[in-house]
Amino acid sequence: MQTMQNTISLQDENGRQSAEKNLGAVYTPASLADWVARTFIEMASLPSNAVVCDPACGDGELLRAVQANRPSMTLLGIDVDPSAVEIALKRKGEGRFLFMNCDALGSPDSSRIPSWALLFGKKNIDGVIANPPWGADLNASRQELTAIGYSFAKGQFDSWNLFVEATLNNLRPAGTAAFIIPDSIFLPEHARMREFLHSNVQIALIARLGEGFFPEVFRGTAIVIVRKTPPGSDHQVETLRLNREDRSAVLTGKKTLDEIRQAKAHLLPQSRFQNDLFGRWDIDSAISEDAQIHAYTTRRSDWTQWLCSGRGVELSKFGHVDVCPACDFARPASKKENLTCANCGHTSRSLDFRKVQIVKDEPSNSDAFPFLVGEDVGRYFASPSRYIAKSVSGINYKSQDVYSRRRLLIRKTGVGIKAAIVNQPSMTNQVVFHYFENPALDVPPFFLSYCLGILGSRTLLAYHLRTNGDNEWRSHPYITQKVISGLPIPLPVQGTESWKQARAIATLVDQALAKNELTMKLDAKIEGLVAAQFGFDDSSYSWIERVLSQAESLEPIRALQLGSRFRVTPQWAS
Repeated sequence: MQTMQNTISLQDENGRQSAEKNLGAVYTPASLADWVARTFIEMASLPSNAVVCDPACGDGELLRAVQANRPSMTLLGIDVDPSAVEIALKRKGEGRFLFMNCDALGSPDSSRIPSWALLFGKKNIDGVIANPPWGADLNASRQELTAIGYSFAKGQFDSWNLFVEATLNNLRPAGTAAFIIPDSIFLPEHARMREFLHSNVQIALIARLGEGFFPEVFRGTAIVIVRKTPPGSDHQVETLRLNREDRSAVLTGKKTLDEIRQAKAHLLPQSRFQNDLFGRWDIDSAISEDAQIHAYTTRRSDWTQWLCSGRGVELSKFGHVDVCPACDFARPASKKENLTCANCGHTSRSLDFRKVQIVKDEPSNSDAFPFLVGEDVGRYFASPSRYIAKSVSGINYKSQDVYSRRRLLIRKTGVGIKAAIVNQPSMTNQVVFHYFENPALDVPPFFLSYCLGILGSRTLLAYHLRTNGDNEWRSHPYITQKVISGLPIPLPVQGTESWKQARAIATLVDQALAKNELTMKLDAKIEGLVAAQFGFDDSSYSWIERVLSQAESLEPIRALQLGSRFRVTPQWAS
């Protein structure tokens, strides 16, 4: 099936045209299929007569690539789309190919996860190679999938999660599987899948390729190869991360993925992922950088427990809403064809609902209230650029009291960390997280300003770039509250030097906020204090500078360039 979320029609290197389907089928380009197949064969150690299956085979490109490199294998292809299977049959050429039109995940009336080997009258599946559907509509409901036996059919999941689970259910012990999946595998919402893999199977390869390998698809690509065997305490994972220059070289034919792999791949212990508090696949920091990462992790705290958090009105920055024609009850604008009013139950076409914009650039009447959106949040400072009508029936504005508080704001979307403190009353929208002191706790009065000093520092950004992989531009970049809570902000302990250091950081931050200006001199002083709070000194700070210089030249990184050197010392005493 090889699907992704949008319906796309494209040409691959062979000039074939993929059939445009309701499933949004996008077939694996031949060059990528060849590299994945060769790497899979290299890492699998399969017998010459092995049985290899692609449970979402589409036009069969991945199986053809396996056959080209190992002709003696028996190759099984399954796809839910009959036209895809027809194309695969026409293109199969010579070789031991068998194709079947069915849903590899099982039908709603299935009693268990299907046995792919039995479908073809085989005993075992020795290997699986697949580009499973990304974001596809499934034939079975969440409840039906759970009844079939899928443990990942709960909470937030994607169709590719189920194919990974079905693969490991079908693969023989010690068998090998290669997956082409979205690099959202690295995001917090897929922590359970990462933990499932690094705790139960041996990961042979994690390759984060990024965007551009599927034309017109604006999602990054990752390759994960696993062996169905316990990982062992000393197992090493080959890891590879392509930057923008690497991708450009590969996509323009100047270099091959093999050449990039030979030059840049490095080994990491799988135990690193198993021991990570948040189950991250930190593939960017090398073993040689463990000491620097350790400087952060030893100072990790539950700093967000001192704060109350939330986010603003569930509206876009333009404030488009649909108003019920029967009762004038509004709801955030929807792309659905038919809408049902949550107030009176009226159901009709979306076109019958009145389209209204309740966010304006200028205040239109006394009902207008300052409205702050993601792009209004900069480093240290934020100012509302719009006004929202504050009394529209049906819109969940959330707590008006929160919008009048002094708050720490963190922007959800974008590369890096954008954080600011606001004092003036203003609503925020859904892409702005807010934090304020928990009134039930004895929170130090300087804590919010201290947190801003840490969040706005180069010291913390270097950690974020290395451990969360957010070091280059990608489509729709964002951070979550879980990522934010995982950032290591040391909790100051009263009576210790860390407390004095934290107060000194907060004092300088407050100076900048009072003047509404962060001078380079003040910025350098804050940076020196923050670095010392994490245990860095003048010599070890060079690692932070190196990490920032290796990141792409993006605006959030460029904005942190200091014109002159500064001292990394505990400056609270001076």
